[in-house]
Amino acid sequence: MVNNPIIVFAKIVEDRDYLRGVFKGWDHPVLFFEKETTCFDNLLSINPQLIVIRTESTSTVWQFIFAVNTLGLKSQIMIITNYIAHSEFDVGGMGRTILCHPCRKNSYELITKLKHLLLCYQDVNIISTQDMLFGESLPMKRVKSALKGIQNTNDPVLITGEQGTGKELLVRSIFNQCDHDLIFIKIDCPSFRNENSCLFQRGEFRNIGLLMQQNSNRIASPRLAFFLDKIDLLSKSGQSEILALLEGGFKSELDFEPEFRIIATTERVIEQLVKKNQFRSDLYHRLNVIAVNLSPLRQRKEDIPLLADYLAIKACAQMQRSFSLLSLQTIEKLCSYHWPGNIDELKRSIDRFVQTGNEEQVLPQIVPGQESGKKSALLRHAIEMAGILNSLEIYNYVPDVGKMSLKSICNKFAYCTEKRMLQRTLEATNWNRKKAAQLLNMSYKSILNKIKTYDII
Repeated sequence: MVNNPIIVFAKIVEDRDYLRGVFKGWDHPVLFFEKETTCFDNLLSINPQLIVIRTESTSTVWQFIFAVNTLGLKSQIMIITNYIAHSEFDVGGMGRTILCHPCRKNSYELITKLKHLLLCYQDVNIISTQDMLFGESLPMKRVKSALKGIQNTNDPVLITGEQGTGKELLVRSIFNQCDHDLIFIKIDCPSFRNENSCLFQRGEFRNIGLLMQQNSNRIASPRLAFFLDKIDLLSKSGQSEILALLEGGFKSELDFEPEFRIIATTERVIEQLVKKNQFRSDLYHRLNVIAVNLSPLRQRKEDIPLLADYLAIKACAQMQRSFSLLSLQTIEKLCSYHWPGNIDELKRSIDRFVQTGNEEQVLPQIVPGQESGKKSALLRHAIEMAGILNSLEIYNYVPDVGKMSLKSICNKFAYCTEKRMLQRTLEATNWNRKKAAQLLNMSYKSILNKIKTYDII
């Protein structure tokens, strides 16, 4: 049986003491950390079997998920929390089990869950984290909704979006999550702008049949995955070839016609190209069966803190630097910028930070205050993280409906919501109470009183 160490992360002394009691007498060595980056620096050498995180911050949990995924660890994750649900991490936690348990409640049940996670350690199937699929902004929720069930169909997909929004990352994510083995073939459509060029006669495509023959030894029914990058720049003859492929299937020297999947990307609005007779309307309608649009980063600024954390952790691992995360002030700076280069530009900025270790050089051209409106993107992020009461919390009040007035029940909901919003804003400001008071438009004295009233620690 594997007995790798267990890591416990908790910032508050009382929480660490409580968890020491939970793990007293266990066979596994248990290591305690109170700072995220110190823990990340030691993850690879420790190779923990289980990571226990005491937090009410979803951002902190995401950071741990990013770290273990980036380092390729099999570590299972347990969150000790009163407000977070494991369903919030379905994307980032792919391949591993993530469980939540209320803080300091039912220690016997907690121990049972912990032992279950230890037994699941060997079953972890590490799946690389995708840059694109993070965030709870409305545009990202639409993308996630469009992707439901997309892996189980062969219908063509057309992905639209500005340069740098992560279209190729999304394509590879779709293909990587398919149930069947695929032979991935990327076609750079701009290189076929010449009307005399024949799409499937170039050297890299003439041997597709041979490639399939080689893979048929290990794959019962090889499938082709055609990625048509920047299809709006494909020549008319190339468009005709793709249309023939969609209508007649892929012909090869083998005795069978393989299944195939086509996903195309474009930075331009193809409907306008169809009107100008620059793109075939019949091909457009055949490709546009499943349409996915990736919004520019300026329209999903509430996702920037999460993306910045992921890109920083990934860059530190790739460059073999000590792990470091951006400060609150720099995150605010990133959220105030309009990002014409989208995720690609954000990645370059984060890479500069990791290379130099100097946050002032991340985006020196940004002018503070570019963000319109009174509330910053940071506060919107805190509101997004606070969310609303979930169905379980509402269900807990159902027995009181016959005993209490609607007003009294609503007051209970308001109490819980205010406490959660205050706590998430404090977390977003790294527990800077003056900053949190400014964001919430309340006095410093009032926020101190609220913290005392709600017993927030």
